[in-house]
Amino acid sequence: MLRAAVRLNVSTGLVASAAAAGQYTTRCEAAPQRRVTPVRELERDVIVLERQVAGEPLKRINLEEMIEDLADPSRKLVMFGEHHDDAKAQDVERSVYDGMARRQRDSRRRVALALEFVDADARRDAESFASGRSNDVAKLFRGEGDTKRYGPLAFLARALGGPIVAANAPRRHARLVAKQGVSALDTISGDDVAKLPPLPYHHTPLSEAYAERLQMVGLRSKNVVAAQCLWDAAMAHSCLDFLKTNTRDAIMLVCGAFHVQHFLGVVDHVEKYTESGGPFEPLDRDEFRVVVCVPMDGPSFLRRSLVDVWDDPSLDTVADFIVFTRGGHGGGMSSGVCAA
Repeated sequence: MLRAAVRLNVSTGLVASAAAAGQYTTRCEAAPQRRVTPVRELERDVIVLERQVAGEPLKRINLEEMIEDLADPSRKLVMFGEHHDDAKAQDVERSVYDGMARRQRDSRRRVALALEFVDADARRDAESFASGRSNDVAKLFRGEGDTKRYGPLAFLARALGGPIVAANAPRRHARLVAKQGVSALDTISGDDVAKLPPLPYHHTPLSEAYAERLQMVGLRSKNVVAAQCLWDAAMAHSCLDFLKTNTRDAIMLVCGAFHVQHFLGVVDHVEKYTESGGPFEPLDRDEFRVVVCVPMDGPSFLRRSLVDVWDDPSLDTVADFIVFTRGGHGGGMSSGVCAA
């Protein structure tokens, strides 16, 4: 099982933080120019905890150490969960991607960027943008808000030679399922079927723990749960399909925290797709990592920043790495719960 308790080794060697990747311009004014924040600068605004051994207290490490682990050549899939209104988390994402991609350059190993916010309707636009044939980053995203938040990350991926994967199922299909049920997918065209994970997909939670968490956040309608599972399945399948075709490369998925925290949701589907007899090769536990960013108010951040060992059982199963960001606030529904 992918969630089996294993030792997670982190390299203790520190590498000088990568230089800022510059400012990326675009014809779309909705995507502001941003740079990659140097890791040492970000360290002031984050608390990074590592889950080393299941059931034991989490250990405080620095951001550079986390990036070193995620960039390890054995890693194939990094799932990065965030609250969508946490700008500091998006700073961390850019620095993490930058660090991962630059460390692979000597081996000519690419790090693809998979985004929840780019769905299969934009697949050709993503390929055109990543190749440099287009600069219109707004075509990738669902709206101006996503373009502002994740456009700079898309430009960074392109600058570092990373493919951009349209990870999600089209929102119109999720809405169709939420309103009419899974059987409504039987009526869509063949071209649209190709934009979804293989049908029939697992439209009920693959774990009891995920079912309980969905109920906790108010998702009790069978159809809405099926829509949430469609997104989870689509993102898992998109990442694994890329790895199947590009065996030397790695991929980083950025999505709402709810989709991956506690090793559920997308992770459940990764496990299902890679089990014996599944459509993809087994994925060893050492080949993937889960990172979850959690915003924390300023006073709490200052108080907790003095603690090096966090003996809090509620945090033990959240992720391989938890990144608390200073001065944020909760993301609520925006953190990855279906609002189709």
